[in-house]
Amino acid sequence: MKVLTFNLCWEAMTRNKKELRRNGGHAKSLGEKCYINKKGDATICLDNIVKMIDKTKKYDIVALQEALNYRSLIKKSTVLRDMGYYKSRSGKEIIVTFYNKKKYKLLRGYNGEFVEGRPFHVIELVDKQKKRLFIVNLHTGHGDLCKKRYIQGKLNKFLKKNVEIGKNKLIVLGDFNNNRIKTIKVLGKKLKGTKKKYRELVDNVLSEEKVRIKRYLKSELGSDHVGLECDA
Repeated sequence: MKVLTFNLCWEAMTRNKKELRRNGGHAKSLGEKCYINKKGDATICLDNIVKMIDKTKKYDIVALQEALNYRSLIKKSTVLRDMGYYKSRSGKEIIVTFYNKKKYKLLRGYNGEFVEGRPFHVIELVDKQKKRLFIVNLHTGHGDLCKKRYIQGKLNKFLKKNVEIGKNKLIVLGDFNNNRIKTIKVLGKKLKGTKKKYRELVDNVLSEEKVRIKRYLKSELGSDHVGLECDA
């Protein structure tokens, strides 16, 4: 499967510069460089994100975090426009998971959160051979909230209560913040992550199958994160 995970950095996406000055976090300085494009419909950083995403023409899954302006992304991206999607939010934070609607049908989505403003969701897909697939898109917090034991505990508790995965394929991906996690155990499944080039890279893809990085999505005027395109 070809998957992409990318934290888009809301400070880089927003056109509301007053909101940026009031509530911008560590990426406020990046947001100030992301001026509005000539059309006035997006920041130059959002336009750069679209170009990076559209460099690959077909994905099975695209998981985005801090997807404040996801509607603008869909409007501008020829790739995302052709995909189905599921979105959820916690507080002001929006995460979106896109899926190849020619290959998969969305059966259901399940919404959760680590704490307010740090969401995760699970989507249940089925392919034309009736095989089910589960995708967890997440954005963890910082400190103890991004430690492996905490993430495993939260996901296992939520999944046991709400989702019947069984022996079907499970992929966990998203923004793990300050913690590089090589493996994670979810419902008895041992998921392995990527061998990453960038030390600062905290976006990750974990799967029962070997994860191979195909491309890094990195731009000085894009996001403060490095996106990952992988086979998983």
